[in-house]
Amino acid sequence: MKGFAIIGAGVLGRTIALELLDRSHKVEIWDPFAKCGEGSTAYVAGGMLAPFSEREKGEPTNFQLGVDSLELWPALAAKLDLASSFNMNGSLIVAHSRDHNLWLDVAEKVCDKISAELSEKVSVREYEPQLAAKFHRGLFLPTEGHVDPRAFLQASYYRLLDLGARWHESKIELNDPVLKDFDHIIDCRGMGAYHDNEKLRGVRGEAIIVRAPEVEITRPIRIMHPRYSLYVVPRSQDQYYLGATQIENSSSAGITVRSALELLSAAFSVHSGFAEAEILETCTGLRPALFNNEPQIHIKGRHIAINGLYRHGFLMSPIISKFTCQYLFNEAIPELAHKIIKEDA
Repeated sequence: MKGFAIIGAGVLGRTIALELLDRSHKVEIWDPFAKCGEGSTAYVAGGMLAPFSEREKGEPTNFQLGVDSLELWPALAAKLDLASSFNMNGSLIVAHSRDHNLWLDVAEKVCDKISAELSEKVSVREYEPQLAAKFHRGLFLPTEGHVDPRAFLQASYYRLLDLGARWHESKIELNDPVLKDFDHIIDCRGMGAYHDNEKLRGVRGEAIIVRAPEVEITRPIRIMHPRYSLYVVPRSQDQYYLGATQIENSSSAGITVRSALELLSAAFSVHSGFAEAEILETCTGLRPALFNNEPQIHIKGRHIAINGLYRHGFLMSPIISKFTCQYLFNEAIPELAHKIIKEDA
């Protein structure tokens, strides 16, 4: 047998490939966006590693998956030598004074659902001095972090090559005869599996990447708003990722005027330095989601389809990869894994 075939090399496909290669197994990967991932959903992701800041939304399974996966990220980042492209210096949730009650509601829900040492109401000036003029109080989540998705995609590509992975920069069908001799076929196509999974739906996200030399923000900031939450995620070279939208449709068209106006207006309301920022890129992507917004590892013989990571692709991929390998090699599987593994007889 030829080892493992991985179809789809976003963040999930790559983390699974790394797990398998660490165990000295042969891996072949099919993905048309191989090297840097440009054109894929992962390429336009925000890269937030923030399970606590969204705890108020419910989804207890997703929360626990995120917390467990967060613990795996430092080792993964070290393996890929991500250096300044990975940071775990916490995140802040803030709101303008007119939306204070909304912030207070979210802060109370988050604090009520997690232990005290994992959240703290703080003075914004202490953590992000440049935001102190607009925001006074914030909720600080000290264990959260972020990773630059594009740095991850490029570093993982070369690391996988070094470890012996064989890449095919093309698509492949699940019934292709080329796949018949592999021990297992692992389908990580995300929305690429839309026509093979009637339960899969797309959740559209829109974002803008800017260069703002006048802005100095060092950690992800979530700004509460009655209609949406704006995320400002810092990247290298004075770049910032501005994201907020979550639209229930499967359109892959460019960013809408409404979203662009809202994102840029909200960013300016956070820091006046964004007024002089250079717009580098507008981004849209479709996040794959199932009916309950939880991921699923669907096993049918030697075919394993993993999907439904929703808005948590970067956050959850390490733990989903770990669970997949535990199943493949008949290792003890934790109770949490059983909640998302579905086996067909």
